[in-house]
Amino acid sequence: MMSNQVIMFISQIFNGLKIGSVYSLVALGYTMVYGIIRLINFAHGDFIMVGAYVLMLTIPAIIACGMPAWLSVIPAILVCVAVGVIVEKAAYKPVREKGNNMTALITAIAMSLLLENGSQAIFGADYQTIPTIIQIPSIAIGDLKIDGATIVTVLLGIIIMIALQLFVSRTKQGKAMRAVSEDKEASILMGINVNSTITLTFAIGSGLAAVASLMYCISYPQVSPMMGAMLGLKAFVAAVLGGIGSIPGAMAGGLVIGVVESLTKAYIGTITGGVITSAFADAIVFGILIIVLLVKPSGLMGNRKAKRCDPMKKSMLSIKQSYIVCVIGIVVLFGILMGVCETGMVSLYVKGIIMTCCIAVIMTTSLNLTIGVLGQLTLGCCGFEAIGAYSAALLSKLLIANGVVMNDTLRFLLVTVAGGLVACVFGVLIGIPALRLHGDYLAIITLGFGEIIRVVIQNLKIAGGEGLDKGQQGQALIGIDRLANLYVVFWITVITVVLLFMFARSRYGRAVKAIRDDEIAAGASGINITYMKVLVFAISAFFAGIAGGIFAQYIGALTPSMAGWLQSINYVIMVVFGGMGSLTGSIVSAVGLTILPELLRAFSDYRMLVYSVVLVLIMIFRPQGIFGNWEFSLPKAINRIFYPKGKKGAKADTTETAEAKEAKHE
Repeated sequence: MMSNQVIMFISQIFNGLKIGSVYSLVALGYTMVYGIIRLINFAHGDFIMVGAYVLMLTIPAIIACGMPAWLSVIPAILVCVAVGVIVEKAAYKPVREKGNNMTALITAIAMSLLLENGSQAIFGADYQTIPTIIQIPSIAIGDLKIDGATIVTVLLGIIIMIALQLFVSRTKQGKAMRAVSEDKEASILMGINVNSTITLTFAIGSGLAAVASLMYCISYPQVSPMMGAMLGLKAFVAAVLGGIGSIPGAMAGGLVIGVVESLTKAYIGTITGGVITSAFADAIVFGILIIVLLVKPSGLMGNRKAKRCDPMKKSMLSIKQSYIVCVIGIVVLFGILMGVCETGMVSLYVKGIIMTCCIAVIMTTSLNLTIGVLGQLTLGCCGFEAIGAYSAALLSKLLIANGVVMNDTLRFLLVTVAGGLVACVFGVLIGIPALRLHGDYLAIITLGFGEIIRVVIQNLKIAGGEGLDKGQQGQALIGIDRLANLYVVFWITVITVVLLFMFARSRYGRAVKAIRDDEIAAGASGINITYMKVLVFAISAFFAGIAGGIFAQYIGALTPSMAGWLQSINYVIMVVFGGMGSLTGSIVSAVGLTILPELLRAFSDYRMLVYSVVLVLIMIFRPQGIFGNWEFSLPKAINRIFYPKGKKGAKADTTETAEAKEAKHE
């Protein structure tokens, strides 16, 4: 007779296999799509949500017709396939033909947001119950009882995996998929219809998501617009663990992730004596992702396969004159801000919007350094913002608790800079291993780090309630002194933009751009690739921490959700809207997209829906963003006014003088 501990352990194994089978089916779709077009289809997890809503709507009608409820998977498959094909044709195909890998990845994020917010607009944000699909009796083996749904789910997953493997290896269409994944150009020369092959891949992956939704809803009969987000992320972890492009690897990876998650929730508290609780299960899953990406990016069963610097445009004003003009412009802008605030022309509400715009500008311009200048997409910037926010808030509380008396503005600046430094340290610690990766893998590993930061903060006692010795785990951190002053924050924003502008145009910035354009050539030219990447990552993290410190002392309360990847996506959207590489674009986009929701507050439920549609359109018709690489320059504007093209002599003389002074300055 088995002991209770053994029975519990085996039961947890089967529970993990049940949810792991769902992860496996979703991972199969991920691995097929990525294998053929090298795209992380973030919308794939949301196809499960679409399938679940179809099940909810069709089960009553099917039961009314006297048929078994599980037949509702047929309309679910048809709808998911249709949605998958439409997404591929309408969004991914145009971007695939006109854009690059980064624009394709951002388009996938936009499609995920579109599906989630579209479903929320139609069905509402609350969970809805799905009618019972099928009753499967449990199987008893002595004292051990195994849920029948677990057996069916695992067997169905294995059968689908085998069928899919045979399809890919034995059929004409499957061989075409393998050919396109190996060499798209050669496939075209051989007469393969590449676009049709890609569409078929999306159709199969979307159909598998519908089956996964059936398997998931048998055990967890609830549906909500966000149900596919975390499910999809974990399935992608499974695909990476097994090896992107490997069908058996995706299946094995899903089962492993499911079992690890189940055992973690059951035993981690006991093993660690309560130091780490089951709430850390998601962090452990993403920890596995990070370890696999760092140690073996190709996965357990996968096989690994291995741009221009902007010229310095000369001004007809001298360098000194240009600096003076810029300083005057900033001072005038500050004077306007003071004028409208001190005369009572704007309310506290408008001042709050201006403060939020300043925070958004700091975040987007710092993120633009990584995305635009370095050319690497990261999805964990809000993790560093959260680190800076919580560090600043707790340090402020600590100073008060120890009776340290200082001027409010001085304390605000001190704890804000301290928050930035702590975030910078974490940026270095995370950047050193993470920046060994590139492209999609870097995006997903930073997403994983961000989620780990969120889970850790959520489970730290010191980061909840009143904080410090009065902390309460899992609660918002409250009672933070609201010391943020709009005028001080304005100058912090100005300093941030100026420093980032100067960095991008320094010799370090030119080295970073060289890495972005051709990493191999940059390394051959003597540039320390690792050092420059980590430097950019650390600077970006520092300013994100600064923004977090300001946010904490403006709002007065913090929640762990601020570190979530969806919050990071908002800032990525701002950078992409404005133009990757353009500080001007980042500033205009940050201000515009911060004010716009306030102007359209009556339609706030549809804000992200509109964002996602507009983002897809921008990626299709202007993948470089609204401003591209263009930068606004006040000295240039003055040059156009005072030095029109007709005055060639003055133009030539002044340009020559500016060039000579700039050469002397350098």
